Amino acid sequence: MKWFMDRKIATKLLLSFVTVLGLMTALGIFSLYQMDKVNDTATEIAHKWEPSIRISLMLERTLVRVRSTEFQHILGNQETMATLEKALADRYQEFSNLEAQYRKLDLTPEQASTFDQLSKTLAAYLVEHKKIIALSHDNHKEEALALTKGDSLKAYRAIEKQFSTLRLANIEQKEAANTEADRVYNTSQNWIIGVLAAGILIGLILAVTIARVVAGPLVEALQLARRVADNDLTGQVKVHGRDETGQLMLALNHMTESLGTMVGEVHRSIAIINTASGEIASGNADLSSRTESQASSLEETASAMEELTSTVRQNADHANQANELMATSSRLASEGGAVVDRVVQTMGEIRLGSSRIADIIGVIDGIAFQTNILALNAAVEAARAGEQGRGFAVVATEVRSLAQRSAAAAREIKELIEGSVQQVATGADLVDQAGKTMHEIVDSVARVATLMNEIAVASREQSRGIDEINHAVTQMDEGTQQNAALVEEAAAAAHSLRDQTDQLAGLVGRFRLRGNERVLLSA
Repeated sequence: MKWFMDRKIATKLLLSFVTVLGLMTALGIFSLYQMDKVNDTATEIAHKWEPSIRISLMLERTLVRVRSTEFQHILGNQETMATLEKALADRYQEFSNLEAQYRKLDLTPEQASTFDQLSKTLAAYLVEHKKIIALSHDNHKEEALALTKGDSLKAYRAIEKQFSTLRLANIEQKEAANTEADRVYNTSQNWIIGVLAAGILIGLILAVTIARVVAGPLVEALQLARRVADNDLTGQVKVHGRDETGQLMLALNHMTESLGTMVGEVHRSIAIINTASGEIASGNADLSSRTESQASSLEETASAMEELTSTVRQNADHANQANELMATSSRLASEGGAVVDRVVQTMGEIRLGSSRIADIIGVIDGIAFQTNILALNAAVEAARAGEQGRGFAVVATEVRSLAQRSAAAAREIKELIEGSVQQVATGADLVDQAGKTMHEIVDSVARVATLMNEIAVASREQSRGIDEINHAVTQMDEGTQQNAALVEEAAAAAHSLRDQTDQLAGLVGRFRLRGNERVLLSA
């Protein structure tokens, strides 16, 4: 029993249910086995003895009908004989069918032997019967009637006796099968009732045992929990086993011991907290004074940093404006340099044009010279011609005069163009020098713009740095002010902590430890 008590609750429940289920399983298997036996007996009755009795009765009934028809045939006339003979043929076929059905049954050797003897007797009777029918058919009524009272009657009584014997044997076998079925049923009923009673008894015993094993320790645990709830830490429970309830009892004992130790530690901690809270309050007062002084200094520093920030921001703005002006100057200088470049290009084109004009004037002068020579030749030819060439001589003279005038004009234009070309060359040289000077100016302005941009960037970075410093100082000022507020809150919390420890000491003092001692906190 102790072995069972020391098992886990789950194991106990499992063993209990397995035991009950085992009994129920055994009962079910036994019931199925007995039901199978009853079913076999019922099957034997339904498929063997009942059909044998039924077929034997049908054979007897058919035999009686054959015997009755036999007498009707003897007493009948020619008109009824044909109908009766047809009915007898049906009876003969019925004999054959019933005999075949009977032989298909699961017969015992005794049944088979008895039925074989019956079949032989029936065949002998039918031989005599058919003789009687033949005599009656031939209208030998008296001989037929005498035969029915002789050998036919003996055969009929013999077969009737065998039918009775076969029927009684089948009935006896059926009754024996019924008796066996009743015996199996009664035996099964007794066993099932016994196993059910045993299962119920074992189930009740296991249920009561498990209830005591589980509920008893739980009641003790509940009582201990109530004592702990009433601030009594002196209670202990007895451990009855090593199952879950026993482990629970052991854990509860450890819990009360741990709570007692913890309450004592809390008592000592309360005293330490009281001392520490007083020191914290004193230190917070000193820290509050120093924090207020630091906050005042930070406010002055923040004010100075704001002024410095304003000055640096103004310098950065001026640097940005100067940078913008230099950017504009650089852009204008670049545009002037581009204009000078276009002027230089234009002067070069003018120089080329002047050179081409001088060349054209030279061509015109050459044409005038050739024209003059041609006019001179024409005048000579006109003089040779005499009176006939006088008109042509006048024209040649005019052409020569025009050629001379064209040559003189061409020389004058050439002189003017050459003077212009020299002036254009001089102007082009001056424009080239102006372009070079303008490029140098543009480069200088670009360098100055770069320097101003760097100054502006440095000013912006300096302004951002000052802003960050100012922001940091502001945050330090805010943090210092918050620290001052937190110091005041910490001082208030220290006083509140002292009050809470006093209340906690009062609560801890309610617990009663072993030895009837109470925890008291000295003032």
